Amino acid sequence: MRLRSEGQEARAAWVGRGVEFVRWARRSGFFLRGGTWGSGCFLILTLVLTAGAAGLEAQVTCMERQGARVTPAYFHDGDGDGGVGIRLAAQHCRLSHDIRPRYARSTYLGGSFKAAVPFTELNIPQNAEAFLEVGVSVSLSERAPIDLDDDPDDPDVEAFRFDYGFGGLSARLQYESNTDLTEHALVGGAALQWVDPARPWLPSLVVTGEAVRPVRSDIREALELDREVHGRIGLRGYWLVPLARSLQGELDTAYFWTTGLESLLREAGWDRGPYLSTGLGWILDRRIGGEEWLLLESISVSHAWGQRPTGPPEERGWMVGISVGTGSR
Repeated sequence: MRLRSEGQEARAAWVGRGVEFVRWARRSGFFLRGGTWGSGCFLILTLVLTAGAAGLEAQVTCMERQGARVTPAYFHDGDGDGGVGIRLAAQHCRLSHDIRPRYARSTYLGGSFKAAVPFTELNIPQNAEAFLEVGVSVSLSERAPIDLDDDPDDPDVEAFRFDYGFGGLSARLQYESNTDLTEHALVGGAALQWVDPARPWLPSLVVTGEAVRPVRSDIREALELDREVHGRIGLRGYWLVPLARSLQGELDTAYFWTTGLESLLREAGWDRGPYLSTGLGWILDRRIGGEEWLLLESISVSHAWGQRPTGPPEERGWMVGISVGTGSR
């Protein structure tokens, strides 16, 4: 029987839990989602964390990761118009870990940019977003006591006394725009997040509270309104469903409410709105031409319906794209 020390056992338990989190984070972008409401498409920003533990209570700093993603795509909107375009994404993140048997935690600082850019004028529910974020995530778990008589390879051995996923709290500063660049806003606020990678049937949840300062607004100019600061509250739920070895489905739902918005904008339906997207993705993760820095990531198709905070009610759109990324995974 192979025995492991307490430090080795703690490290193995944390790494195993970290693998769960990294697999989830690569798919759903818990920290670097690229904005409050997500992209509405299956092609998601990827966050890769690598860490090694030096023992119990060790402070571990993740390697700094950065990368970019280009997605040639075909877009089709609810008006029957279609055209080619690209999705752009870039990210940069730095993290540090505090490893402990109970409520291990990570702090992080990150920045991101994403945009959908149709080459023709289309009405699709997408935002262009750039943001900075700082926050902390906590593993809502406690490692079980170590019994040296247990076989470390026995799948029935419980690694944790309890395990309720991950919780997070972050502050962010964001710049957002719609796809035709007629509505721009500067947004500052906080987000409360929860996810449980071990229970994929439960949604990942994000609750946000934000202050929004319009920078440019064609609809306000048309209605002769000032660009006044208003509040915004959002709720989002996200599921990622493995369908086969390399096939995954996505369901993304959201709703936002505003406070302090002018009555003319409320009458036009800009004060609140739902959002729903579904997607199907074929994960490839193949190096291109043997290059270590270039990766053919996925082929995906998605449908989005609803309203973004920078757009009018009930837009809809389809997208089919191939995602190519840079940076190590």
